[in-house]
Amino acid sequence: LKPMTAPIGTESIIGADKRKLVKNTKKYPYRAVVLITFDTGSGGARCTGWMINKDTAVTAGHCVYEPGIGFYSTGSYRIFPGYTGSTATFGNCHAKRLYTVNGWGNNGDDQYDYGAIKLDCNVGSKVGWFGYFWSKKNKKLKRKVKVTGYPGDKPYTMWFSKGTVTVVQQRRLFYNNDTTGGMSGSPVYRKMRGCNPCSMAVHAYGTYGSPPFSTYNHGTRITKQVFKNLQMWKR
Repeated sequence: LKPMTAPIGTESIIGADKRKLVKNTKKYPYRAVVLITFDTGSGGARCTGWMINKDTAVTAGHCVYEPGIGFYSTGSYRIFPGYTGSTATFGNCHAKRLYTVNGWGNNGDDQYDYGAIKLDCNVGSKVGWFGYFWSKKNKKLKRKVKVTGYPGDKPYTMWFSKGTVTVVQQRRLFYNNDTTGGMSGSPVYRKMRGCNPCSMAVHAYGTYGSPPFSTYNHGTRITKQVFKNLQMWKR
């Protein structure tokens, strides 16, 4: 089978727009969501990420690497935890290293569209971080979730949307949360005992093609292997 390709950065509003503005980005866990700006070589771009320890942020693979070409310039990255409007309450960090996996880097397969950024600061010690988990049981993943990030149509402000995971695939989760470009890399998360907030996927795509792709937004599911990679990258 050929890798599934998708239009990057075209996350979608499903029905009525139910996104809500995060008014207080100093509040946890919102302050652990980060605005990411960088240069693709052909222009500026921005994505969303989420802290997983003191100096590591998870994001989408297409926010760090162009398939078949390579990583974007680490020197162009600025990472702003809890940014709102024009205020960098917690300052900004730079990128030391970028990470992704072969499934994305070599093939551009959206089943593997996730990565991470190692920061040059320990801002996670101040803002906190997200938990994350994997499960073999699809029923455990078909739950109500939130997606929080920085939509491109709401410049530099943080928004969240509530929805439900409706379709579970081996490496993807599909949900009806509203998103737009710029939210790539956002956490798909819920409350969970011992892991709150707890992310189960990395948001990356909107609607395209045929069902379930044409019906729901989706992201890379945190599988056992994804979990292991995140554990390794945050060391």
